[in-house]
Amino acid sequence: MYKLFRLFKRCETLHNINGLKNVILIGHLMGGKVAMTLALESSISTHKPDSELIKKLIAVDISPAKGPISESFQIYIDGFKRAILDQFLVGKKPIRS
Repeated sequence: MYKLFRLFKRCETLHNINGLKNVILIGHLMGGKVAMTLALESSISTHKPDSELIKKLIAVDISPAKGPISESFQIYIDGFKRAILDQFLVGKKPIRS
């Protein structure tokens, strides 16, 4: 998990230095988990359509092994489920807690 966090922090730094917006981000394997972390991280996400860092996210082959999902990764999965549901509830109270 430490490597994942370190990779995430590097991507976050790249964003802060270059002021990137509306990026289409593709992550493969561990990069997919880094991309998901970057998309959900509140310190770089404004939740305003025109100022989001990540416009679209493509995660490729992020679960190459069978086995239980770690608790920390389950948090990301749950976050994406809520984000997807929120898109269908435009004008209604968000599901986010």
